[in-house]
Order: sequence, then structure tokens, then C-alpha cells
Amino acid sequence: MLSVHCPRHAAEVLLSERRITRIAHEDDQLTLEWVCWCGYRGSHRTGRRAPRSTIV
Repeated sequence: MLSVHCPRHAAEVLLSERRITRIAHEDDQLTLEWVCWCGYRGSHRTGRRAPRSTIV
């Protein structure tokens, strides 16, 4: 189960793993895309961005 905030419900909702539509790994971050029971499509990004290197 996955807990997400749905703006249409204005609340946290529990979704099953079948409601996950995509998981992508980009720039050391994971993006999880999901579809709520009401049809709203949302995403959640996790992880830390890599620090930008500074040229001195």
C-alpha cells in the first residue's frame, strides 16, 4: 500500500501498488507516478539532488 495526498479528495488516500503507473530514476532521484481511485494523476519525487560542483 502507498499513502499519497490527492488534491481532489483534499486528503491522504491509500493506493495499492497497481495504482503506480511509472517509476523513473533520474539524476539520483526516484519519481513515482500514480493514479488515484478518483482518476487524479500525481507524482512523488524522492532522494537528494547531487550538490553542484563549483569551479574555483
